[in-house]
Amino acid sequence: MIKTETSRKWVAITLITMLTLVVSAIDLSAQTQREKKAEARREAAAQRKAEGKTVKTESTVNGPNGKQATRTGQTTVSEGKAQQGATYTGPNGKTVTTSNTATRDGNSVNAQGTITGPNGQTVTRNGQKTVTNEGVKQGATYTAPNGKTVTTSRTVTKTENGVKSTTTVTGPNGKTITRNGSVTVEKKAEETKK
Repeated sequence: MIKTETSRKWVAITLITMLTLVVSAIDLSAQTQREKKAEARREAAAQRKAEGKTVKTESTVNGPNGKQATRTGQTTVSEGKAQQGATYTGPNGKTVTTSNTATRDGNSVNAQGTITGPNGQTVTRNGQKTVTNEGVKQGATYTAPNGKTVTTSRTVTKTENGVKSTTTVTGPNGKTITRNGSVTVEKKAEETKK
């Protein structure tokens, strides 16, 4: 009888151990499947984010005498980058196309773009904008088909009660135009309580 009772205990312990292992294996398998599904969702979201979203636009302007001008464009935005292009068609059928790419790097945005006229000549633009706690600095260089350049520089800074800005444009002949401006916001005096 002792052997039978001892054998039963060993069988019971073995069954309990096996059941525990089976339940643990099932639980581990379910947890692994949940982790795989979560990882697949994260990868799909990252892929969607990296691919970006594209918006297509079309518009028409009707002028006098029934003349019409159209614009078709597309903008694609992905993580840290935006690409835009458009074609403008005048009433005479001539077209102007634009293409722009802007890339974000921290507090700065670098942008490159082109404008191609109906005669096939291209103007390029390279620019940068940086945002800080004090304000915004931006600048660009435009290069004409003949290689001549125009540069722009603008600084906007916060003041105690508004903003001030300085804009400088330097033409291909080296002559500079500077414009200074400011905006002041008047604060309302608090009403006195009686």
